[in-house]
Amino acid sequence: MRLSTLSGLAALALVVAPHAEAQCTGTAGTDFQQVTIRQINAIPQTNIDALNAASTAGTLTVAEMQTQLTNDLEDELVEFQAVFLSDPLLSGLANSTAGIPNRIHAFVRDVNALADGVEGMGVQIVDNRGDGQIQNFVVGDEVVVCGFVSPFEGGGKTMQIAPVSITTATAPVVDTQEEEDAILAPVVITTDDIHDAVGSQTQIDFDVYSDFNGQFVRFEGITVVQGVQGARPNVLLQSPTQDTQINVYDTSVCFRNDRDESYFPSGLDPDCIDDDFVPPPTGTANVQGFLTWQGDDGGFNYAIPDPANFVISPIEEADFVVTEAPPTVSVASVDVVPGPTDDVMISADVVPAQGTITTVVADFRYVIDGADVQTGQVTLTNSTGDTYTGMIPARTEADANGAFVAFSVTGTDDGSLSTTSGEVSYRVFDGAVTSIALVQETFDGGPGASPLVTGSAATFNLDAVVQTAFQRGDNFYATLQDDADLDPFTGVWVFFGATDPGLSPGDQINITEATIVEQFDVTQLTDVTFTTTGTGTPFPFKEVPTGVLTDDATAEAHEGMLLSFDDVTIISNDTGFGEWSFATAGVAGDAIEADDWADGIAEDYASTTFTDGEVRDFIRGIWWFSFGEYKLVPVTTADIGGVVVALEGDLETDGVRIVGSFPNPAASEARIHFEVATTTDVSLRLFDVTGREVATLADGVYAAAAHDVTADLSGLSAGVYVLRLDAGGEVATARLSIVR
Repeated sequence: MRLSTLSGLAALALVVAPHAEAQCTGTAGTDFQQVTIRQINAIPQTNIDALNAASTAGTLTVAEMQTQLTNDLEDELVEFQAVFLSDPLLSGLANSTAGIPNRIHAFVRDVNALADGVEGMGVQIVDNRGDGQIQNFVVGDEVVVCGFVSPFEGGGKTMQIAPVSITTATAPVVDTQEEEDAILAPVVITTDDIHDAVGSQTQIDFDVYSDFNGQFVRFEGITVVQGVQGARPNVLLQSPTQDTQINVYDTSVCFRNDRDESYFPSGLDPDCIDDDFVPPPTGTANVQGFLTWQGDDGGFNYAIPDPANFVISPIEEADFVVTEAPPTVSVASVDVVPGPTDDVMISADVVPAQGTITTVVADFRYVIDGADVQTGQVTLTNSTGDTYTGMIPARTEADANGAFVAFSVTGTDDGSLSTTSGEVSYRVFDGAVTSIALVQETFDGGPGASPLVTGSAATFNLDAVVQTAFQRGDNFYATLQDDADLDPFTGVWVFFGATDPGLSPGDQINITEATIVEQFDVTQLTDVTFTTTGTGTPFPFKEVPTGVLTDDATAEAHEGMLLSFDDVTIISNDTGFGEWSFATAGVAGDAIEADDWADGIAEDYASTTFTDGEVRDFIRGIWWFSFGEYKLVPVTTADIGGVVVALEGDLETDGVRIVGSFPNPAASEARIHFEVATTTDVSLRLFDVTGREVATLADGVYAAAAHDVTADLSGLSAGVYVLRLDAGGEVATARLSIVR
């Protein structure tokens, strides 16, 4: 399909040659390339065909999408002239020092869109120079950009620019108000224009990826399927009568609630941060913003493979306008740990989308060992503005200590439209903390903060074993466990700051006081008072397959525990920031990430040590959470096992040998020549670089001799594959390239 551009822009089909003033240093065509943004976004048709074929075959992976969604301009220095479409001051995806974020995101559109149409003419500039200069530009500024084509490669991949310089254009192309209005206009689309329905799920329409990456679009009258409140709200959208969906991504500070004025240069904090962005739970809205493939699905799990979907980043507060919706209900967490005889004040903000609020009630239940022991309902009254408060009564029975209380709030307006919040819970507890499970176990067993977080010292009488003790920079850390059976919720991180606690793995300690905190969504003990009561050996690593940890509840239950994964395939030796991914049984869909967080693992360790597709004896470490993902933290290189199957060159043994594959590279067919020294069971299999088996070429008893088998490659995508020969307990591997 082609973009349905707005009539004002279509009318400005001026005869303008690709335009870019000289800005990069050196000679155009030699030291840098003068291009249009459309060339930066262009994906070769052969790559698109490969993605479509894999999708049709049901074998498409995120790794293949990352491989194919590229072109020859990747990593090249380029120059182009463009207009700012978004305000850099509203960028909110980084950390800030002295009011200057260390990374600023902004979207621009090529000036040649006036003549040639907007297809493919949008791109994101990601400025990590840290000088804040990009914040001086505003929407409508025409600039010359010199920078490197540096695609984001995280869970997704999307073309973007790392600038070397951005300067105001001295020979602007956009001269009139009519031209400016046109080039700043969004493209009105539906979710089906950019996504395909694959069964009941959503996938990027690869045929239009080049047209829409970085594009400024608008959805009118789109349905809000689900709005999830929080510090970083999530919203799932779907065009009426269509099957495909899209989620909102919070590139802008206007659509996240964890930024304050300290994030911005003095006096330049925008008005949109004064109030939280509270998405409607359901309803209808007009939403506009910028499309990218970030590898993010907002937690809705609606894309296949997960998450192979565009996201939309609204930037200005006015980019998300609710046109019809029930009330929004935002329930405040209970910030104290009440005792078993305490009544508890609860609070909720209930905001009508239209009309007025008529009733607000809270339904609550006391839960002990997973069973409801008391239920009830209380009416909340309007205390101030949109805030309603009420009191949940204490349970009088003696079994209340240690119980959870869960409650939800329902707000109803005068049009009989109502919204019920999700359940919020707190733990009733008084006395000394005697187990890690009291600290770690959440109400529903799923992801969440410790139910005992108070921010102040708590009384403990906890016996635990030191599992790890290590240093990161100037700070000292340890992890503890208190259950020899290695049951869930029995591990925890401990932060000692710059003071060396003098602990070693295997030490037995008794904690009498500690503060329970959530540090970047990881439960930690700080300000710990303890005595060492003995020495010994730590509990063993808990051996699990990676696949079970893709379930968030299982992952949360193992936070702070020592885990070991055997016979793991390296899926990617570089997922960014020194991290890598791996999977047991070579199943890419079960992959988890490992982090170089501990000082014992160098930042370049994975990228210089591992090869994608190789098999390691084990990888082990501490389970934790950072930047939206559960991850493993190996403490030293001793936590990384040796190579079982190598992929750097052929692995040759005395008893088995892959002589070669002919031709190599191959297209539709290849002949594989191998030798075995004794009559034995033979398995010859073909794997892609993610470790997924794609073909079995030989399976059975083969005599001691040289053998040939023919591999049918017609159904496989172009790329590098691995041949693995297993015979008599020995292994040989070789690479096979497929071209199209």
